[in-house]
Amino acid sequence: MPALKVVTKKRLSVSLAPQRILASALASQRIEGLELDTRAAAEFSALAAGKMSASDLRQRLLNRYAKPAGTN
Repeated sequence: MPALKVVTKKRLSVSLAPQRILASALASQRIEGLELDTRAAAEFSALAAGKMSASDLRQRLLNRYAKPAGTN
C-alpha cells in the first residue's frame, strides 16, 4: 500500500506510511482506554501491509458487528 498524503491547514503535504497511521490510531485508542481485540488488530495490520483492501476490512467489520434483524 502506498504512503498516504496528509494535508494540514497550512497546505503542507506530509507522506505517512500506513503502518505509522495504524500505530497512531491504536495509540489514540489506548489513551482513551480502549484496546483492539486480537482479530481486529490482525485485520488492521493486514490492511496496513497491503494484504487486505479497505473495502474488504469494512465489510468484515460490518458483518461482525451488524445487529441481527429485528433487534433494537
